[in-house]
Amino acid sequence: MGFLRIHVECFKCNIMVDRTQTILRDSIEKKYECFDCFRNVVSQKEDNVKRDYICEKCKFMFKSRRKICPYCSKSEYVVEKFGVRDLV
Repeated sequence: MGFLRIHVECFKCNIMVDRTQTILRDSIEKKYECFDCFRNVVSQKEDNVKRDYICEKCKFMFKSRRKICPYCSKSEYVVEKFGVRDLV
Protein backbone atom coordinates (compact mmCIF):
# COMPACT_ATOMS: atom_id res chain seq x y z
CA MET A 1 0.00 0.00 0.00
CA GLY A 2 1.47 3.34 -1.03
CA PHE A 3 1.34 6.66 0.72
CA LEU A 4 0.59 9.68 -1.45
CA ARG A 5 2.34 12.94 -0.63
CA ILE A 6 -0.24 15.37 -1.93
CA HIS A 7 0.43 19.08 -1.45
CA VAL A 8 -2.46 21.42 -0.79
CA GLU A 9 -2.59 25.17 -0.32
CA CYS A 10 -3.39 26.66 3.06
CA PHE A 11 -6.28 29.10 2.58
CA LYS A 12 -4.91 31.54 5.20
CA CYS A 13 -1.21 31.84 4.36
CA ASN A 14 -1.34 30.49 0.75
CA ILE A 15 1.64 28.18 1.31
CA MET A 16 1.79 24.72 -0.25
CA VAL A 17 2.05 22.14 2.55
CA ASP A 18 1.75 18.37 2.78
CA ARG A 19 -1.85 17.24 3.17
CA THR A 20 -0.97 15.28 6.31
CA GLN A 21 0.16 18.55 7.93
CA THR A 22 -3.20 20.29 7.46
CA ILE A 23 -6.70 20.42 8.88
CA LEU A 24 -9.75 20.28 6.62
CA ARG A 25 -11.72 23.42 7.54
CA ASP A 26 -14.45 23.30 4.87
CA SER A 27 -15.30 19.95 3.28
CA ILE A 28 -17.55 21.41 0.58
CA GLU A 29 -15.02 23.91 -0.81
CA LYS A 30 -11.98 21.76 0.19
CA LYS A 31 -10.30 24.47 2.25
CA TYR A 32 -7.22 23.31 4.13
CA GLU A 33 -5.48 25.10 6.98
CA CYS A 34 -1.88 24.34 8.02
CA PHE A 35 -1.08 23.68 11.67
CA ASP A 36 0.94 26.90 11.98
CA CYS A 37 -2.07 29.01 11.02
CA PHE A 38 -4.31 26.87 13.20
CA ARG A 39 -2.12 27.64 16.21
CA ASN A 40 -1.64 31.30 15.14
CA VAL A 41 2.14 30.91 15.15
CA VAL A 42 2.69 32.40 11.70
CA SER A 43 4.03 35.92 12.07
CA GLN A 44 3.07 38.72 9.70
CA LYS A 45 6.69 39.74 9.13
CA GLU A 46 7.72 36.41 7.58
CA ASP A 47 4.85 36.48 5.08
CA ASN A 48 6.05 39.67 3.40
CA VAL A 49 9.70 38.65 2.98
CA LYS A 50 10.80 37.34 -0.39
CA ARG A 51 13.45 34.64 -0.18
CA ASP A 52 15.96 33.29 -2.70
CA TYR A 53 15.13 29.78 -3.89
CA ILE A 54 16.62 27.29 -6.35
CA CYS A 55 14.69 24.47 -8.02
CA GLU A 56 16.90 21.39 -8.13
CA LYS A 57 14.82 19.80 -10.89
CA CYS A 58 15.00 22.57 -13.51
CA LYS A 59 17.95 24.58 -12.02
CA PHE A 60 15.82 27.74 -11.93
CA MET A 61 16.75 30.50 -9.44
CA PHE A 62 14.00 32.84 -8.28
CA LYS A 63 12.76 35.06 -5.43
CA SER A 64 9.37 34.34 -3.98
CA ARG A 65 7.27 34.36 -0.84
CA ARG A 66 6.02 30.86 -1.61
CA LYS A 67 8.21 27.80 -1.86
CA ILE A 68 7.02 26.65 -5.29
CA CYS A 69 8.90 26.85 -8.59
CA PRO A 70 7.21 29.22 -11.08
CA TYR A 71 8.88 27.39 -13.99
CA CYS A 72 7.98 23.73 -13.32
CA SER A 73 5.30 24.22 -10.58
CA LYS A 74 6.98 21.72 -8.25
CA SER A 75 7.64 22.30 -4.56
CA GLU A 76 9.43 19.04 -3.71
CA TYR A 77 12.68 20.13 -5.40
CA VAL A 78 12.77 23.76 -4.20
CA VAL A 79 15.47 24.65 -1.64
CA GLU A 80 16.61 27.93 -0.19
CA LYS A 81 19.60 29.45 -1.95
CA PHE A 82 22.75 29.41 0.16
CA GLY A 83 26.37 30.44 -0.26
CA VAL A 84 29.76 29.56 1.11
CA ARG A 85 29.25 31.87 4.10
CA ASP A 86 26.24 29.86 5.18
CA LEU A 87 28.30 26.65 5.25
CA VAL A 88 31.05 28.08 7.49
